[in-house]
Amino acid sequence: MGASVSEPEPPSVSARWRAVFRIEIPICAATVVYGVVAPEHYVWKMFGITADTGHRYLVFQAASTVSTLLVWFYGRVLFAPSIDLRTFRYLQEGMAIGDLGILALSAYLAIEGHPDPATLVAQVVLAGLWGGLRVAFLLTHR
Repeated sequence: MGASVSEPEPPSVSARWRAVFRIEIPICAATVVYGVVAPEHYVWKMFGITADTGHRYLVFQAASTVSTLLVWFYGRVLFAPSIDLRTFRYLQEGMAIGDLGILALSAYLAIEGHPDPATLVAQVVLAGLWGGLRVAFLLTHR
C-alpha cells in the first residue's frame, strides 16, 4: 500500500484579520446591553422621541438579533480553530451590505428624524469604519 495523500488545507482567515474583526464582538455586546438595560434612552438618543411599548419591543428584538448573530455566532466563527475563507467572505459581504444600510438609514434619520447629533455621528463613523475594513478584507481576499 502506498502512503496516503492528505488533502490540502483550505484557505483560512489570517490571525491578523481575526484580531481585527474580534474587536466588533465587545462593541456589539455593549450595544446589546445598552438596548436591553436602557431602551428608553436608546430610543431618545436615536430618534428624539419617547419610547412606548412598541419602540421598546423593537429595541429588544434588535438586541436579540444582534446578540445571536453578531455576538454569539460571529464570536464562535472568529474563535474557531480555522475559518473557511469562502464562507467568511460571504459573511463579510453580507455585513458590508448591512453597513451600507446603516449609512443610508442614518442619512434618512438625519433628514426625517430628530436624533442626537453625537449618537448619529458615532453610528455613521462605526458603520463607515467597519464597512471600510470589510471592503479592504474582501479586496485582499479574492
